[in-house]
Amino acid sequence: MRTTRTRRAAAAIMAGALVLAIGPAPAQALSDGGCNVNPGLLLRNYKSNLYLQPYNDSNDHGIWLEQWPRSYNIHQLWCRVTDGEWLGYENAGSRKNLGINYASSSAGAWAIQAWPTGALNQDWIRVQHSGLDPSIFSLRNRNSGMCLGIDGASTNPGAHAMQFPCDGKLNQLWQERVPS
Repeated sequence: MRTTRTRRAAAAIMAGALVLAIGPAPAQALSDGGCNVNPGLLLRNYKSNLYLQPYNDSNDHGIWLEQWPRSYNIHQLWCRVTDGEWLGYENAGSRKNLGINYASSSAGAWAIQAWPTGALNQDWIRVQHSGLDPSIFSLRNRNSGMCLGIDGASTNPGAHAMQFPCDGKLNQLWQERVPS
């Protein structure tokens, strides 16, 4: 397991270095096309300063998402795909999309990674907040209309990502970051 993680981390670092050395500027690299086109970005929770990733670096369909410190792990990288105003986030490690479990419209439903299906529970829109840096936003789910946040506004590693009524609280704020 440790060897696999080391190889994944080395591959992610090398891919990032290659893009920086010969690829387009980060803003261009993060446009469309998912993980087939761009190397990925980090989704950082604004309150906790921790990064979204699947539980235990799993590639499994339906596995829940948590927040963890930066680990240079490919499972912390998300590739953005746009469809008009709506976004999809594909995990670079598992190749599965950020979605809401069972397409639930209930508060507290877990965020999961799921096979890309085009389902509305895998679509997100960035919501800007006045008075905040433009790089800080909420992610509102197309299916439920709720926002992605961290359970209990926790700042602890391993806390679950869930959906909640959008209220602009810090645990519902995110930033996309280019890995360095």
